[in-house]
This record gives sequence, structure tokens and C-alpha cells, in this order.
Amino acid sequence: MEKLAVLPKYRYRGYGKRLMDYVFSKVRAEGGKEISIGIINRNNSLKDWYIKYGFKEFAIKNFDHLPFIVCFLKKEV
Repeated sequence: MEKLAVLPKYRYRGYGKRLMDYVFSKVRAEGGKEISIGIINRNNSLKDWYIKYGFKEFAIKNFDHLPFIVCFLKKEV
């Protein structure tokens, strides 16, 4: 999954969960088995949100072209 975001003024209203529920239903319908996402590792509130949604951390990587470390999470559908 790439570039999913909720504008700051609309956060904490359930839109992120509704978007994720939609993504999961589409992936299931297409026969997908899991969803993975990469986030800024230091964004603990976002990481906690994904973990609460059921994602599990599986890798942390440093990319030379990025000014931050990336945390990868995944969840089976």
C-alpha cells in the first residue's frame, strides 16, 4: 500500500480506519494475502495506530536517499 494519508484537520475522526477497511476489502476481493506499508520509524503515534489495527513490524531499513529510517509493517488479510 502506498501513499495513504488523512489530512491533519480530519484525523481522529475514524477516516483512517474506514480507508483501511476499504483497502482490506478490495485486497481480499482481488485474492490478496497481505498488505504491507512503510512509515517513518520515529512516527510512534502512527506506528502504534497500525499495530493497534493489527499490523506487525517486520523490518527497519535505512535508505541512503531518505533523511529518515523506514519501518515496514504488514498484516494478513
